[in-house]
Amino acid sequence: MTLKPIILAVAIATLPCTVQAETSFSDAYAAYQSAVENSDAAEQLKQAKLAFELGKAKFGESHINSANLAMNYAKAIELRENFSIRNASGEEFLKPSELRALALGIYEAEYGKEALELIDPLMQLANSYRYPDRNDRKKKAAVDRAVELSEKQGPLFRAKVYTEAGTVLQSVPKYRSESRRHILNAYELYEEHAPVDSIERNLAAFQVAKYYMSDGKYSAAENLLVSVVEQFQKLEHTSNVELVAHAFLVKIYENKGEPEAATQHCLAIGSMTPWSDSQQQEPIYQKLPDYPVAALRRGKSGWVKMSFTVDKMGFVRDPKVIDSKNGNSFEKIALANIKEWRYAPKFENGQPVEASTTVQFDYKAK
Repeated sequence: MTLKPIILAVAIATLPCTVQAETSFSDAYAAYQSAVENSDAAEQLKQAKLAFELGKAKFGESHINSANLAMNYAKAIELRENFSIRNASGEEFLKPSELRALALGIYEAEYGKEALELIDPLMQLANSYRYPDRNDRKKKAAVDRAVELSEKQGPLFRAKVYTEAGTVLQSVPKYRSESRRHILNAYELYEEHAPVDSIERNLAAFQVAKYYMSDGKYSAAENLLVSVVEQFQKLEHTSNVELVAHAFLVKIYENKGEPEAATQHCLAIGSMTPWSDSQQQEPIYQKLPDYPVAALRRGKSGWVKMSFTVDKMGFVRDPKVIDSKNGNSFEKIALANIKEWRYAPKFENGQPVEASTTVQFDYKAK
């Protein structure tokens, strides 16, 4: 459903550039495409803005190409890497929501208000509403309209729209139940109509599993996550989804008291992670440190810094206190707690190795 930034390529190639404005636009748009291909966020923003301004002069403000240029410009503005540029440059940029509302109006005039072509600009517009409460209704209205436009289409098309609708609404707590409904609807359609190795089907399964995890329904989540991991391995398609699925399974098996079952997923994460010599390992599974009862009653705060070895299976071995503040009771409970944590072991030359790391527990009485 995402608009591709090269959408104007055919139109540009077929139009003669006989005036300076046209030549300038062609140059700006080519520079924008190059920046996209090179993942140069700052240049994307610069050239997307210029291409939008020149494109309106070339095609006309109500032309469909101007709508597409507006959406490209909005996307460039929202790139995380451009946040500091927007704030520091002093240059004025249009709001992404304004650009996408403009684009939607042009699409409506071009294709009609019931056209499928409106779904993509509607979803992009919904994503533009970032501030909680202020624009929640606008976000939901855009999503609802996109979903309604898809209802008479085939199951896989609807599943794709449901998935995007659920993803967009996830950011709004009060629409969580509707987000869940869209994700579940998408997965049911994929399960019935898409092959088991379909990436879209497995991504939807992962989203459903995330909801089950947040609800504490670990058994339901486990079945989906095991299938997701198996399919991604068969597809040889490494992604963050597979990494997170492994991490969820570590949590599930540790909570079930099955640390050995968790080990294969610790190893999988370790093997998929690029390691540097100085890189600190981050825990995959952890419990909040217990607070010493006596210290808590007295309102006593403290901290404990420990060193330990993460063995080849991701278990914590030989924890030792490096330093601490305010008492032996903090040290004893910290040493007990850290032994329950799990890590992804470091890998060297394709094999897991032991590695030393440190962590600090901070105890703050309220």
